[in-house]
Amino acid sequence: MERVKTDALTSFGGWLQNSGNAWKLRATKWALPVASLLVLSAMRLHSWLRHQIGRDNADLVLPCVLLLGFGLALAVPLLLRSIRCSVCGLRMLSSQAARGLSRTERDRWIHALSECPVCRDDGFAKPGSRTGWLSSGRAPEPEYWSGWRLAFAILAIVGAGIGIFLAGQWRVRP
Repeated sequence: MERVKTDALTSFGGWLQNSGNAWKLRATKWALPVASLLVLSAMRLHSWLRHQIGRDNADLVLPCVLLLGFGLALAVPLLLRSIRCSVCGLRMLSSQAARGLSRTERDRWIHALSECPVCRDDGFAKPGSRTGWLSSGRAPEPEYWSGWRLAFAILAIVGAGIGIFLAGQWRVRP
């Protein structure tokens, strides 16, 4: 079977592949299950390692495994946020077009996307694409996660964490 060579400009892959963002979406599909597995198995791994390498060494491994798991889980939203158009800066998964879709429809939409919905770039971001888009006079789409929304979300997460911690402390009896 002979492999057919395709030029980068004629290769079929859609906007996601052409823009170099496909790896980010593939990485997020695996990151959350692996992170969950690490966090959930950390205690069992700790007790097994305690017998294998000693308690002191196992006590050093446990926080490392937990930090790795939580860090991997936190990488998912950061990777999804970084899927953006190189020409107009549109963050695809938080765009108006994507927010109106269910998760399954959004996954299908991002894979089937052939051009940016705002600037109509095909993902290659050729040198003249940005100047052409800027000279067209079209305005960029406003960010969904503005500074205020992001601050409120972080505050809500921290508040919920403190509430859970305090509720757990209140239930503990001396």
